[in-house]
Parts: sequence; structure tokens; C-alpha cells
Amino acid sequence: MRQRAAVPSLLERLSPQPLVSVVAVPVATCVAGVVTLYGPAGHDTTGFKFLLLPLLAVAVAASYHYPVHIRHNLKLYLATVPLYVLAAAASPGVALLLAGAGVLGGELLARSHSGTLFSDIATSVARYAIVVSLTSTTIHGLPGPYPLRLLAGSAVYWMTDALTLPAVLSPISGEPPMAVVWAFVRGAGIGEAMQYVLGVLGALLLATYPWALALLLFPAFLVYSAFKDAREMHETTFQMLESMADAVDLRDPYTGGHSRRVAELTTRLLRCFDKRPGMPEADFVISAARVHDIGKIGLPDSVLLKEGRLSEEEQAIMQSHPEAGAQLLRRYREFAHGIEVVRHHHERWDGGGYPAGLRGHDIPFGARIVAVADSYDAMTSDRPYRRGMSLEAARDILLKGRGSQWDPAVVDAFMEVLDASLESRNAPEHASALGEPLAAPSPV
Repeated sequence: MRQRAAVPSLLERLSPQPLVSVVAVPVATCVAGVVTLYGPAGHDTTGFKFLLLPLLAVAVAASYHYPVHIRHNLKLYLATVPLYVLAAAASPGVALLLAGAGVLGGELLARSHSGTLFSDIATSVARYAIVVSLTSTTIHGLPGPYPLRLLAGSAVYWMTDALTLPAVLSPISGEPPMAVVWAFVRGAGIGEAMQYVLGVLGALLLATYPWALALLLFPAFLVYSAFKDAREMHETTFQMLESMADAVDLRDPYTGGHSRRVAELTTRLLRCFDKRPGMPEADFVISAARVHDIGKIGLPDSVLLKEGRLSEEEQAIMQSHPEAGAQLLRRYREFAHGIEVVRHHHERWDGGGYPAGLRGHDIPFGARIVAVADSYDAMTSDRPYRRGMSLEAARDILLKGRGSQWDPAVVDAFMEVLDASLESRNAPEHASALGEPLAAPSPV
């Protein structure tokens, strides 16, 4: 019995890292042995071409100093170009060794400021060894014209790169593997595609005019600069809109942090529907929740901060904020998918909401999620004329409005969130006490 009990304890100590590296390294070693013994031969890499191969490994390591941040825990490196050229120029065994050396050097150089675990470094090296060896085997093992084999190799590189990425990122972020894959495809797709174009061009140059490989430095720099500038502009836009949303919250000291709490609650609700941060639909709903009240920035204080009942005219002004927010976000292409969530987060399940009077499933899914999170936080927040409701009181109101004001399925999911929090917390009854704070959602 003692020996059996020790097994889960050992697995807990190994999971998620270094358990992944314990699996990844032997797999990569086996792949290396197979492709070295049975893999196809590469092109002639004697003389000047042979001298270029170690330089490609150095280029891989150097690329780790110039990452482009795609989202939390996900970076794009320009390592794809030299790694792909290595796969095309050398035999699978040689390409594997040089690629592993380049990635290892880059990871060790970046470790001083990234704090990466050695087990994560081992997993990265093993991952790229597998990617490059399979790509090289495809390029040199398939029949047909060389350019077509290069295109087939780029497809294999892309697929194996995307599918093995969760081995590195899922243990770090805790996100499901497919969420990591979708985030990579969605966030780094254009940048990676441009690198494949340069990689194919580099392989063709190395096979005919090796000296001309240096000409790729300038277009590679242009790709890096353009993609980095685009991502920075994207991040700047999101931060600006976040600041505007916070400015709305800060106009009323009693609702400060409302948008952040709604985004946190929205994230928890989405998990009940198997939609987690990193998945495209989850990301744009969370981002929309973060700025759902941004349309209130143009409302006069006499309406926004009024303590008593609003007149019909004031009510009409207040109810204009979802449409105003949608119109504001329309100016920013990055928020195209979240506009309808912002516009319709005050619709009712029975059709009695605003601005369009949508009913049932005609209301966008994200808007139905935000509606419940927004209502709960509003009910549990203190106001000058009343204290915030208790969790139990807010729960009763949500249940009474289930099927009339709110989507029954979303209310049921929110009850699961509340029940889980009641079992695990002893903090004050407030939205922010439903659990530990979450990381800021990725902009969309």
C-alpha cells in the first residue's frame, strides 16, 4: 500500500514539468537515431556550403534576442528561417544536431532574463529537433522537383511546429493544448508564413548561389520590423481602450474596477462552456467584457452619477451607451469580433432589453455571458444609497431572472461558479473574491 501511494506523489512532483521533458527528450533521441541511420542523404554541403551550416545554427541562437510578443507566454522568433534552411541543406541527422545546438544556445542566452526552467529548455530543444528532422526527411526523401519538395517540407514544418508547441507552453500557462495551437495559428500565422517564404528562398539560394544567402538578412529584418510594429500597435490600441474603460469606472468611485471584475467573471463563465483564454472566441469575448461600458465615457455626470431614479429622458441617454461603445470600437479593426458583444450586452432573453430588443439565441453568445457577469457585479457593488447585495441575494435575483432576463444556460453555469466559490473561500462576498485574480485577457 505504501508503494502504491508513492506513485501519485511522484507524478505530482514531476507534473507538468519536468515530466514533459522526461518524455520529449527520449522521443527526440529515438527520432535522431532513426533519421541518422535510415534517413535520406542531404545535398552536397562540402566547401563553402558546409561552412554556412554552423552559421545558420548561430543565427538560430541570435534570433532569441529579438522576439515578437504575440500574447502571454507566446513569442514569435525569426528562428524559422535558419532552421528551415538547415533542414533543406543538410541530411536529417546533421540538420537535427545543428538545430538542437542553435536552439539550446538561444534558450541558454535568453534564460538570464526569462528565467526558463532547464526542463523547459530540454523540451524546446527536443521539440525543434523533431520538427527539423521530420522536415529534412520530407524534403530529401520525397520524389519530384526540388521546389515542390521544399513546399511539402514547409507544410510539415508548420504542422509539427504547431502541434508540438503545447509541449512547451501548456505546462507553463495551464492552457489546453488545442488552445495553444489556435493561439499560435491565429496570432503568429502571418509572421510564420512570411518566414516560410524566406526559408524556401534561402534553400533555393543555398543550393545554387550560397554566397547570396546573405541577401536574406534585409528582407528578414523587414519581416521582423513590420510584424513587431503591427503587434505593438495592436497592444497600444488595446491598452488605450482599456485606459478609457478604466476612466469610465473611475468617474464613479463606487464602481472602480468594475470592468476588470466583469472580465474576470466572464473568463470563469467561459470555462464552464469549455472556452478558455487562448481560444479565438474566448479571447474576443473577454476583451469585449473588459471594455463593455466604454460607451459611457460620453455620458454626462448628471446621468451617470445620479443616485436616484432616472427620468425617461435620462434613461434614454443611459441606454445609448451600448450603441455608443460599439460605434467607438468600430474605428479599431482589432475589435471587429467584439463589437456585437458590446452592443448587445443589455439585451434580455425575453426580448425586453436594449438597444435592439433581441430575443433568446438571437443575442450573441458573448453578450449573454457578459450580461450575467455585469449584472452580478453591479448587484454586489456598494453604492452611495445602498450597500452591495450579498452573494446569496444576488444569486436569488439571477435565479428569478433565469429564462426571462438572462440565458438559462448561462445562469446555470454561473451558479456552478458561485457554488465552487462558496466551498473554497472565506473572503468578503464580492465579485473579486470569487478566486485569485486572472491574467489580463489577450487583445483581439
